Amino acid sequence: MHTNPKELVDITVELFGQAQLVANQKEIKIKTPKISDINIVSKILANHCEHLIGPVVKQNGLGLQSSYIANLNGEKFLAEDCFEIHNGDRILIFSSQAGG
Repeated sequence: MHTNPKELVDITVELFGQAQLVANQKEIKIKTPKISDINIVSKILANHCEHLIGPVVKQNGLGLQSSYIANLNGEKFLAEDCFEIHNGDRILIFSSQAGG
């Protein structure tokens, strides 16, 4: 089966901690290309919730602030490299400073 990297998929971005407080919501549903990276996802997320720009998403909309980390389905941390994403997947965004 051949994958169209430009095909859009429906995913949910879950926000935790300060990101959730800034956005005033727990989840944001977005459409993103099947082959994506954190820059693409953060840009789409910023377009859906401009309150995230600055505190969570970098000012230019490309990538998360260094104090935040993204995880795919609770299984894989997302870095700068590309990843494949599917309908129904969940990206979790939370503070990389969590813990104590």
